[in-house]
Amino acid sequence: MYVTDTENHRIQRFLLNSSLATTVAGTGSKSSALTGLDHPSAVVVDDDYHVYVLDKHNARVVLWGPNATSGTTVISNNALKKTAAMIYVPGSSDQVYISDEDSNKIYRWSFNMSLPTSSLSQVNSTTNALNTPKGMTTDMYGNLYVADYENHRIVMYCANSTVGIVVAGDTGGSPTLDKPMDIAFDSDLNMYVVVDGDNQVIKFPRR
Repeated sequence: MYVTDTENHRIQRFLLNSSLATTVAGTGSKSSALTGLDHPSAVVVDDDYHVYVLDKHNARVVLWGPNATSGTTVISNNALKKTAAMIYVPGSSDQVYISDEDSNKIYRWSFNMSLPTSSLSQVNSTTNALNTPKGMTTDMYGNLYVADYENHRIVMYCANSTVGIVVAGDTGGSPTLDKPMDIAFDSDLNMYVVVDGDNQVIKFPRR
């Protein structure tokens, strides 16, 4: 398990059944140098254990190889200073989704590109745009799910669609969501939502 230790400016790895962590990126002190990090907000790991860190206050995504003592910048853009989360685009090892809670967009970004390939913000609802998007996940079909924090809902973008639909929250159903932070699925596609306002995790059974 890899943990974004934001306030300690590092990424920690916990081996299975171990309570002891190893630092795999950063030094524990805030830094703009490639040997350090400044308030990392997300991490993804590839099959070869390369660690990609969303280094928020340094406005970059940095690659750290196994046993590396410094990183390599693969994305650099000032827009990343207000970002919350990062996940892989399904089926890709060099593209990520990044949520920008300031511009209210989800970027699709390729490594080593100066600008995002595309962005998502529109929602097919009365409230027709994202507002402070935070955590994200995808399902086995390549659909993207976004925790739309200030709109108190979960929005799904079908694969290859640029308009989202509301799947939990402001649909008039129950339970309601008060500032959802993050999302995950289990193997049966039941959805779990971390809710900031209520300090709880809510399960939505597969429909």
